[in-house]
Amino acid sequence: MPSNTTAFPPMPVVVMLIGIQAPVVTLLTFGVEAWWVDAFAHFIPWLTLGLLIQAAVFRNRILRVFSIAASGALIGLMATAPTAETAASQPFRCEGPQFRISSFNVQYGGHDTVAVAQLFDAQRPDIAFFTEVTPEWDNVLRQVATTRGFTYYSDPDRGLYGSAVMSRPPLADVTFVPHSRSTPARRLALEAGDLNARSAGAPQLRAIVRAGNETFAIGGAHLSFPLMPSTHAQALQETDQIAAWARDRMTDPSLAGVLLVGDFNSTPFSAILRRLHASTGLTTVVPLWPGTWPADLPVGIAIDHVFASGRLRVESVTVGGDLGSDHRPVSAGIMIEPARCPGD
Repeated sequence: MPSNTTAFPPMPVVVMLIGIQAPVVTLLTFGVEAWWVDAFAHFIPWLTLGLLIQAAVFRNRILRVFSIAASGALIGLMATAPTAETAASQPFRCEGPQFRISSFNVQYGGHDTVAVAQLFDAQRPDIAFFTEVTPEWDNVLRQVATTRGFTYYSDPDRGLYGSAVMSRPPLADVTFVPHSRSTPARRLALEAGDLNARSAGAPQLRAIVRAGNETFAIGGAHLSFPLMPSTHAQALQETDQIAAWARDRMTDPSLAGVLLVGDFNSTPFSAILRRLHASTGLTTVVPLWPGTWPADLPVGIAIDHVFASGRLRVESVTVGGDLGSDHRPVSAGIMIEPARCPGD
């Protein structure tokens, strides 16, 4: 007796879904850097979850087999991403100076003093780097730094790309480089006759930190949002600039290492951070879960990062809660391993 039941989803829907999903999964697996492929790469955890739900819900055998195989390929890609979530267990020979660094995208358009106070109360950083610092945020952060005994440096911007740093350890050679899309950079680009105009580049913050008898380089960055063709190419260019800056300092014997922090607008699965890892060996130590953006979702994606190299050892990493920004703050406890241990 013929059955009147219809397969769900219908075969045309199966063909359409596989036609959309298969090329994306294939190109992601082979690490293609095309901007639209990389856009999917930023959301691999969500895409994988969707494929697993698809495999569990849909009764169509073809779609179920494809979903399981595709999610397996993406899980393998996540497993090989340049992350170091177990960085807290890195072995070290002997203990040295310790400090805590936080990175927080405060969100353009706000200036909530309470949010910054909560950051310091929860994470107690010795160094804090901030992105999306507008003139209004600059006033708030300067006041917080003064009342808490931090030195403060900033380069605010009316757009999205202002930044600031406050620190208890002494900072030297502090330089802010305008982001290529910042308001000052665009204005300077029009002033062709201004010989003092600073060229745009990354990382935006560059400084030397003195902790005890040790010194290390710190770079703070806010990369372009890479989900459009032009800004994706720009983010890759900024990544190359960061890599060149980091490699130059990683070879300096007078420095204990390099610390990179900020809003990279990219997950470890993206071509952007894979390129940074391939050219420097740096890996992010920020956990993939719960993610740092968007802050109002229980599960987001990790686009705010901390990178450490040389004798800088990451002892702990914390992703903060929702403090009113669209990003969660990130905090890392760092120990500087001495160049020579007692008894060497």
